[in-house]
Amino acid sequence: GQQVRRAGDSIFAGGQGVSIVADCSPHVPYLIFAAVVMAFPSGWRQRVMGLVFGAIVIHVFNTLRILALIQILIWRPGWFDFAHVYLWQTGTVLVLFATFAVAS
Repeated sequence: GQQVRRAGDSIFAGGQGVSIVADCSPHVPYLIFAAVVMAFPSGWRQRVMGLVFGAIVIHVFNTLRILALIQILIWRPGWFDFAHVYLWQTGTVLVLFATFAVAS
């Protein structure tokens, strides 16, 4: 129910805005995940399936992370730094571990 607009690399909603910079992308976590999958002793078919599964999970998680951070910024701006720096970075690592455990 909120107006959302995009300007360049920024998203604005509810009078607040966030910039989506390269560090916010799921690319680095996916590259780490891919390196672990490729190093794990398994067949090529299982590796490819793991890479595809991981790409989907990590990209969906990252999108949800950004949406949640925007909502936190709108409703509880004082919590934004904690959520951005500690909560979601820890969550990203846990998602990588869990995705690898499921994919392997």
